[in-house]
Amino acid sequence: MLMNAEGLPLEGIDRIEVTLNKNLCQYIDFRLFKKINRKKYLRLRYFYKYGLHWYLTIQSQRIDPADIRMSIAKTIFELIEINFFDLPATFISLQFIYLNLNWFVSEVREIEFYFDFIPEAIIVADPSRLIHYEDTFYSTDWRKNENRPTRKSNIIIYDRKPRLLKINQMTYDSIIKNDFSYRIEFRLCKYNCEYRSLNNIIGNYSQIIMRYVPFLSIIFHRHFGNSVVVAVDSSDHPFFWAVYTQARLNSRTRYTGTLEKMKPHKSSESENEFYKLISIMKMCNSGYSLSQMLSSACKK
Repeated sequence: MLMNAEGLPLEGIDRIEVTLNKNLCQYIDFRLFKKINRKKYLRLRYFYKYGLHWYLTIQSQRIDPADIRMSIAKTIFELIEINFFDLPATFISLQFIYLNLNWFVSEVREIEFYFDFIPEAIIVADPSRLIHYEDTFYSTDWRKNENRPTRKSNIIIYDRKPRLLKINQMTYDSIIKNDFSYRIEFRLCKYNCEYRSLNNIIGNYSQIIMRYVPFLSIIFHRHFGNSVVVAVDSSDHPFFWAVYTQARLNSRTRYTGTLEKMKPHKSSESENEFYKLISIMKMCNSGYSLSQMLSSACKK
């Protein structure tokens, strides 16, 4: 299998960001926040708007293509093990998180699919249909951070070598000698995609990307049309080949497929019982009497 400079496949998920369940966030130990963000390929951030929201970003190096949801579950379990979430680790197992992921994660906030090529494989035939800023081509829905917040574009084309050299996470030779430095990236986020349900990322990478192929092909056709030509080999890029072929053959600009739309997250009855159980487990460790534990749990 051909690999890019980072030793990853030429196609995959570059990053996935999830919004942590608000009920889970009450157990966060903020003192460990900076320590968490020193970990490689993992980032936590928070944002205050109508309440405090926590976002967990997992980079491609931490994503197991065999099971994307398990990658998320493992990361959350790791945060519990190092006490970032003050939960009884003996009770919260990895399997428990995996089987009840919606109790820990309320939504997929962003998901980015990447496809790496040699520079000669991508030709921007009509740059006027794109936004060209510095060394990057953006689809026209992109907005630079000036007087308003930055808005990500649906698709981006760029040379990764300057960025990889700048962040200095791998050897100079491995970056320079790797030919697959040009990347096409589909960025699905709250501004441009309503199909970010947790149910859409069940399974391995192949199953997930095939679910998204019809949607990605419409995005490619809508923003690039014939202005971007890609010399794609179906054996090296089987999923991009499917996207590109459908984009060239199909003139539709509106998606009507089977991807599940986002739904507002509402705490379920079983979810509330879960948090009652956590409270009881924590009180067990604190030496509370049985009557005190039951009384406290009934009030929640």
